[in-house]
Amino acid sequence: MTDYRSPSSVSVATPQRPAGTLSSGPGYHFSYLAGVEQAGAIALGMPLRPAPYSEPNLHPIFEMNLPEGYVLEQIRNRLARSVRIDPMLLLALTGRDEPIGRVRVTAPELPEASKQRVSLGQILRWDGAESLFDELMDRYAFRTGLAGVQPKVLVPEQTSDSSTSTPSLPTSDLIVKPGVTSTRLGNQ
Repeated sequence: MTDYRSPSSVSVATPQRPAGTLSSGPGYHFSYLAGVEQAGAIALGMPLRPAPYSEPNLHPIFEMNLPEGYVLEQIRNRLARSVRIDPMLLLALTGRDEPIGRVRVTAPELPEASKQRVSLGQILRWDGAESLFDELMDRYAFRTGLAGVQPKVLVPEQTSDSSTSTPSLPTSDLIVKPGVTSTRLGNQ
């Protein structure tokens, strides 16, 4: 059985570099590392300063990266019998790897999430269409820090060498949402 424990602190980074440390108990405290430049600030409302940012509840910049709705329910179902689920554990599980947004957290004592990549073509050609979403959720629930109530899972994408132009921010993840399961894409 995998050992999931809520960390008392996590390392916080931005795309530029490590930014600081978030700790809990009592309340939540974020402190910037010495030498972080202004571009490494984690949020506009939390500019660089030597004093920690302390709050009774999780800071909004971290709270917005917590899973909700269906994803939260799936994580709770998988962990409820073995561990107390709190915001620090959820953040440590789902805010690592390549989360949506600017902030990434690391808790080295937690097991790694699945890094097996899936191509969009594999998803579109899936033979067992009725079980695709459930299988992806089983594989990637602990790396899905997506807000919102609608069921969705964050899947690391295996990309080809061909470059395509898209109007969106580049990411190496796919957001997969369940659709109608009675008709497969290939049969339309």
